[in-house]
Amino acid sequence: QLRDQVKAAELPVLPENWCAAGLFLRCSTQWRVTQGAAGDRLLGLDYPSVLAVAAVLDPSPLRPTTDRLLEQVQVMELAAIEAMNK
Repeated sequence: QLRDQVKAAELPVLPENWCAAGLFLRCSTQWRVTQGAAGDRLLGLDYPSVLAVAAVLDPSPLRPTTDRLLEQVQVMELAAIEAMNK
């Protein structure tokens, strides 16, 4: 199902980033947002929520460590913040 969503959105994902991409997409409702005169702005993901979701992911031996997953998600988060706050 996740692969279908990513393919439908035409997002290229390297094989080593599938777990992080899945975590990022599963946390799509966990954004911290601020409201101001210029409109809503994304601040970033709610990390306690991200870590809670990461804790229930498949504990496969091929899955990156939680700290590596968080690093990968943070790269996606920064790109998303930049793109969505334009």
